[in-house]
Amino acid sequence: MTNFAIKLARLPLLIPAALVVLAVRIMGRFGIVIRFGNFLSGRIGHLVGNTEVYLCERDAGQHPYTDIWTHYGTPASAQIDKMLRRILRIWPYRITALIIVINKMFPGWERHDIGSKHLDRDPENLLAKYPPHLEFTPLERARAEKTLHGWGLSADSQWVCLMVRDAAYLPFLPYHSYRDSDIDTYADAAIALAERGYHVFRMGVKMAKPFNVKHERIHDFAMNGMYSDLMSTYLGAYCAFTISTSTGWDAIPQAFRRPMCYVNFAPYEYFPTWLPNSLLIWKHHMRATLTRIKGRLVNGAWEAYTDSGKGEAQGSMIALTDDELTEQDWKRMGISEIAESGAGVLMRSEQIAKAGIKLQDNTPAEITAVAMEMADMIEGRKRPEEQQEFWDAYPRSNADTGNPLHGEIKLRIGRDFLQEYLDAERKADSGGDTGKGRIETGAVQEHHDVPRKAAHPVGY
Repeated sequence: MTNFAIKLARLPLLIPAALVVLAVRIMGRFGIVIRFGNFLSGRIGHLVGNTEVYLCERDAGQHPYTDIWTHYGTPASAQIDKMLRRILRIWPYRITALIIVINKMFPGWERHDIGSKHLDRDPENLLAKYPPHLEFTPLERARAEKTLHGWGLSADSQWVCLMVRDAAYLPFLPYHSYRDSDIDTYADAAIALAERGYHVFRMGVKMAKPFNVKHERIHDFAMNGMYSDLMSTYLGAYCAFTISTSTGWDAIPQAFRRPMCYVNFAPYEYFPTWLPNSLLIWKHHMRATLTRIKGRLVNGAWEAYTDSGKGEAQGSMIALTDDELTEQDWKRMGISEIAESGAGVLMRSEQIAKAGIKLQDNTPAEITAVAMEMADMIEGRKRPEEQQEFWDAYPRSNADTGNPLHGEIKLRIGRDFLQEYLDAERKADSGGDTGKGRIETGAVQEHHDVPRKAAHPVGY
């Protein structure tokens, strides 16, 4: 339908929508507050994450109203839509959208608008205080378990979800391309987990390329025909843990209180710090170095030059463009430098480039090391360290709305990854860290078959 046809089709609903707004305003005078809001339906992270945070806020008494929701656009997951309809009032879009628009035409509209303080973030640590709200029906559970059995998983099998954002995800929003990474660099970690007894499911819907790893316990769920909305939700809900680069689908395991292992994370100051029993390593921040320039007399005039002959003179230094830089021209930024530079709040690719910074992916060894540490932690072999030195210095920024991004810190940084950064920070006075000392090992070779634990929240 054209926009004109859509508007024409809504005309008969204008009067009923206006009457609803009038009735809502009248009831509001008597203390009966009715509010309307819309899901960010097309983005799975906001559809699940924002809504789960809202539901926890409601449990905490922050929304003592009658709230009515609607979808803007097609829901990103039909399964999630079904589950939300069991616990929320969801009205048809055509009339509810008009109610929201008409309500905002008059003063005092804010009282009847649901809004959102924190979107999908949880700086009040409410996820730890309240149980998950999304639930499967007995029939959905039976269907999902039957599917798992058909894939070769037994009742006590455990699995790890692997969610790696790449260029196929939201290609029309290239300003977030700095969050992409290469699925091939996760092969070593997947194999190590599979040899340890876990099934590994590569998650996603639209991916740039297949995960070409041959192992009976590694499944390319995103590209081999296994995908369904039900199984995407079920796998996230009952995984042993999830390895992710931070993308929207993460909201599903988070909503079910599953442990998370974040790799290649950016932006630095937006860590999901409220997550317990979870680990994170960030993308390396690389800053272009400046090369000392010299002067020489050419045809009676002085000109600036470098030994390589490259670059644009800036005072007594010379700056190099990205295509002129070699690996030796980049210096890895330390923890304090990232925090002090403001790079940790840059959220667009062009902002990062303009700041003279590029983000470098974690190595396969770094990814494998933190994945093995995560497995050790889940299996009870090791407990996470406090990491007080790091978290005392970690920036506590606010969102654009002025609301805090962080509350009580539950998250932990990968042990070997953080230690290497802290060691480099201490050596900074003696020449700095080029990043070449990064760990090159970390894969645990031990085979360990682990029975599936009871499907209940871990660590909340």
